[in-house]
Amino acid sequence: MADVVCLHCPNQPGALAKAMDIITSAGIFIEYMYAFSQGEAANVIIRPDNVEKCAEVLKANKLELIAASDLYKL
Repeated sequence: MADVVCLHCPNQPGALAKAMDIITSAGIFIEYMYAFSQGEAANVIIRPDNVEKCAEVLKANKLELIAASDLYKL
């Protein structure tokens, strides 16, 4: 099982682009990602080359992450 980061963001144009700009500006490589929406929100599963750094960078930029235990409840 691979370690991933789950980003919770608005389901609107540009929301994911903002997160990707933050991640790539920090020099983080994304191996793969996928997403699913639930009404007004979307959850994006990201497999970065550095999980810890990715989570830190997203949190520092006030983006909402979801814990794996909460993701399994969806």
